[in-house]
Amino acid sequence: ENTKFVLEEKELDGLTEDWKKARLITDDKDENKGKYDVSIKYPDLFPILRKCKVAATREKMLRAHNSRCMKENTPIMEELVKLRYQHAKLLGKDTHSAHVLEIRMAKDPKTVWDFLHDLNDKMESIAKKDMEALLALKKEEMEACNTEFDGKIHEWDFRYYCTLREEKEFSIDKESLREYFPIQTVIDGALNIYQTILGLKFLPVKEEESQFKFWHDEVQLYQVIDTKTKDLMGYFFLDLHPRDGKYGHACKITLQTGCRIYGDDGKEVNKQLPVNVMLCNFPKPTEDKPSLLGHDDVVTFFHEFGHVMHQICGQPLLSRFAGTAVERDFVEAPSQMLENWCWKSKSLNLMSGHYQDENKKIPENLVDALAKSKNANCGLLTKRQLYFGILDQTMHTVKDENGIDTGKLCAELQPKIMGIDAMEGTNFVSSFGHLAGGYDAQYYGYMWSEVYSADMFYSVFCAKGEDSLLDIEAGMGYRNKVLAPGGSRDAIDSLKDFLGREPNNIAFLKDKGLEV
Repeated sequence: ENTKFVLEEKELDGLTEDWKKARLITDDKDENKGKYDVSIKYPDLFPILRKCKVAATREKMLRAHNSRCMKENTPIMEELVKLRYQHAKLLGKDTHSAHVLEIRMAKDPKTVWDFLHDLNDKMESIAKKDMEALLALKKEEMEACNTEFDGKIHEWDFRYYCTLREEKEFSIDKESLREYFPIQTVIDGALNIYQTILGLKFLPVKEEESQFKFWHDEVQLYQVIDTKTKDLMGYFFLDLHPRDGKYGHACKITLQTGCRIYGDDGKEVNKQLPVNVMLCNFPKPTEDKPSLLGHDDVVTFFHEFGHVMHQICGQPLLSRFAGTAVERDFVEAPSQMLENWCWKSKSLNLMSGHYQDENKKIPENLVDALAKSKNANCGLLTKRQLYFGILDQTMHTVKDENGIDTGKLCAELQPKIMGIDAMEGTNFVSSFGHLAGGYDAQYYGYMWSEVYSADMFYSVFCAKGEDSLLDIEAGMGYRNKVLAPGGSRDAIDSLKDFLGREPNNIAFLKDKGLEV
């Protein structure tokens, strides 16, 4: 999807000079010289949604993003819903959700519905306070520029006023934080943290020294060595910047799973090593600055690399159960848990350093403000995830051979759950890639997994304060008891083995700002 806009400087009020400079059209032969070439890829889209003061620009960008491939994909998604229902009926199930959930942790649709609606009710009061705060900020801004206040937070207002609230309430400018996150410093620091807690060593490998053919000159390859046994564990590629034709989201892709190889006599003869790719779309370097990541990008890196480590460390006997081949409603938990390192001073210092002087770390007052902002707008942001989960479950508990009108469903559910109208003429489902990529009837798993990720992090890796963050014993317990089994045993058994007890939701609810 390569939609682009040519925008004038006045349409980009609020964006940094560095951001604009990277998109400035300078070709003397181009009739748009002096204007700005902007796509709807993440490095362009999100800064505009968060920082652009011009509502019309935010609306234009978000409308294009929310309607991309809508004509082509909407009938495909709606046909998928119908086919999934027919398939479930043939297998003797009432709904596609009932069929899928039978082998997940939740086991049945009622459990999922109860979980989603219970949390939605619990978050209502916090979300209401969030909305009141955003509306107050918008009213203040509208009055300051003599513009009529319409009393609404529109979809294109959401990220902008969330960002403004963070800046005002926590005195934190996330754009200024970018200077402390040059991409190679983040990569080196993050890999160092993972190596320390998981007992691994990552060694860069050049293309000419490897058995692999690199698909782009930006790609980096590493081999993974077990520090104790010195065994080769596998390989991973990093492909971190956007380009035309590349997948636009962030993900882990498994090229080859890790498992044992058996001869005709049933005896083990060799091992198949895992090979994985981590795809992201982080900002590219400019003429005078390296690629500088936002804190959200750092969290994304940590999360996706957690999936890579699950695949590298999870090498059971059979390929079918390798790494992330766990229950879909648990698969996000290991990576979600690792995101917590991105909010702690000790680990942030290991993967940060000013791009002009890497010894200059993030000031402690900024780290404190960042940590306090972790739950900023938590009510509405949690509701947003609940909306996606409820949307997914509604589509896949349908009992109608004619399927469902997905555009109409979005228009009904989004304001009901989030209190923000869906943009007219758009259809979020048409670009909701998860529902065509293995998360059908299972998107609730992102929130469900957070229950377990919070329990693991606060119970084990916070047991001794920040000293536990790099605790090798805790890290190896996590590697051996949670990652290594992959899907060869039920996730609940891995959790009980690691925690030494039944998991609970206490840490999760506290982390959401709820009283327990």
